[in-house]
Amino acid sequence: MKNYFTEHLHVYGVPSGTPSRIGIFSVTVNGYPLGLITERNLWEKPCSFGVFDMEPGYPVTVSIQTEIPFETAALYPLSEGVSLTRSGDTLTYTVDHPINALTLVLNGDYTGETLHIFSNPIDHDAPTESKENLLYVGPGYHNLSAFGGAKPDLPYTSDGTLSLPAGMTLYVAGGAVIDGTIMVNTDDVTIRGSGILMKGEDCAAQTPKSLGICLVTAEAKHIRIENIICHAHRWHNWTVHFWHSEDISVDRIKIFSPVYASTDGIDISNSSHVTVKNSFIRACDDAVAIKGLYGSEYKPQDCLPIRHIHFEHCVLWNDCNNCMGIGAETRASVFEDITFRDIDVIYSYDDRDYHEKLDER
Repeated sequence: MKNYFTEHLHVYGVPSGTPSRIGIFSVTVNGYPLGLITERNLWEKPCSFGVFDMEPGYPVTVSIQTEIPFETAALYPLSEGVSLTRSGDTLTYTVDHPINALTLVLNGDYTGETLHIFSNPIDHDAPTESKENLLYVGPGYHNLSAFGGAKPDLPYTSDGTLSLPAGMTLYVAGGAVIDGTIMVNTDDVTIRGSGILMKGEDCAAQTPKSLGICLVTAEAKHIRIENIICHAHRWHNWTVHFWHSEDISVDRIKIFSPVYASTDGIDISNSSHVTVKNSFIRACDDAVAIKGLYGSEYKPQDCLPIRHIHFEHCVLWNDCNNCMGIGAETRASVFEDITFRDIDVIYSYDDRDYHEKLDER
């Protein structure tokens, strides 16, 4: 599916080869078709997302059609104040500025078919090619595992992992999908762009250097992450993990991981000075989990602390376990100065199979 560009609007398709299920929505933005990636939630209902960039002050109209009948429809979070207009089976809304994430729920059924529409401001400083200390990934589907080693235009890939050296910026353009693990175990790294980081393989390992996680920082410092989408197209592993890291700034990211189960959104383990703002997280486990993660041979007082962790102006959704969890594992010298401010929780559910038995959550 192609991308569409005008002076004030960039509408992105889904590149050929991208893993996706069959969805029930079709969307246009100012008449241009929006590409949608679809996954099944734990109730086996199709849930989709798409992304476009727009210029603030230049209104766009989003039109949505669905293959299923519905009586009611609403856009969340309600705090954004965006209303829907219905004409037959077509829903429309208009916005004059980018809204990081809007979620469509039909018939008040949070366990059913849902649509997430992401938007960013147009990046007028977007690169178009790689250069020193800048790795540019352009539109298309890039499966790191298929390369079997280094690929000329992605020189830091090996065995399905893209490891970023110190001082590097990774720019993932709109319309680009990187299927693999992004590993940051150095300092002064930036990851940005309107593209998608995904992990399409089943993987049960949950270690800091696991290939099953979309984005990992491990013993890293001074990391910036902006606008990117992280999507777990598989079960039983986390989506983003900050492990034993410091000074991480996250702004306007989107996480879409509705597959059952153990698909945490953001896990923060023994890290300090982490700020996440203006972001959207949907997970089929903990949306946010803050934990002390060391082996049992370590005494908590000998482990790295967890301090100065701040979430602000975020939208959260979890289909299993906790929306905001602190201390599922507690091997840390201290949990200190952890805040959640101005958070919209669209939906939070314990578990499909044991909901009534998990009252401790």
